[in-house]
Amino acid sequence: MSALSTAKPGSKAPKFIERLFERLHADYGTLWLDRFVGLDIENAKLTWAAELGQLSVDEIVYGLSRLPPKFPPGLSEFKALCRPPVDAERAWHEAVAGAAARERGEFGKWSSPVVYWAYVEFGAFDLKHRSFKDSKARWEQVLEFVGRVHAEGGLEAIPEPAPQLPAPEQTYTEPHAAHENVERVKRALEDALKPRGDYKDWARRMIANPEGKSITSLQMAHKALGLEYKPKRKD
Repeated sequence: MSALSTAKPGSKAPKFIERLFERLHADYGTLWLDRFVGLDIENAKLTWAAELGQLSVDEIVYGLSRLPPKFPPGLSEFKALCRPPVDAERAWHEAVAGAAARERGEFGKWSSPVVYWAYVEFGAFDLKHRSFKDSKARWEQVLEFVGRVHAEGGLEAIPEPAPQLPAPEQTYTEPHAAHENVERVKRALEDALKPRGDYKDWARRMIANPEGKSITSLQMAHKALGLEYKPKRKD
């Protein structure tokens, strides 16, 4: 049975879905309403809410900016408008610039969490020292992997950058004070190198709650944790 037919009676759609339907009705008029002839439109709203709940506000706004001029999109079409395929070369240059910004203690400009987490998975060192041409195949694999995780709702928000280390002292320092400075810098370095969040947490959550997840996504989650995926047999 479809999600349209299994929605709980009396359930209400979130306000953002109500506003979205109002916007699409205003843009397309009766063509929009014609999509729901013979269906319970309130149940349809709940279905859209369940599917679009994994998208960010920015993604939905982006999707609205790309609406087709003549005919209203269906649910899957609208999701594709909100999350278009990532251009590998453009994402590479965005990641290189973003990695440099993170080194300066800045947040960086990221068009999507997919690009940021692809940068994390690929590695800042390789991004900095390799060219797109040499890394194209691996980079595309990483983008595809992270994109699948994103589609399953498994990506964390982009974290704030680690604090920068203090600038070195430029004036003469007594030996005992110099030792204290060295220890202070060591502590700052240790703190800066501590991971800001568990980058594999999405995989643990997916394995702990596999219901509704695709076999491909579960395989990737196990692989990320260095585990062997063994699908459960159905009795």
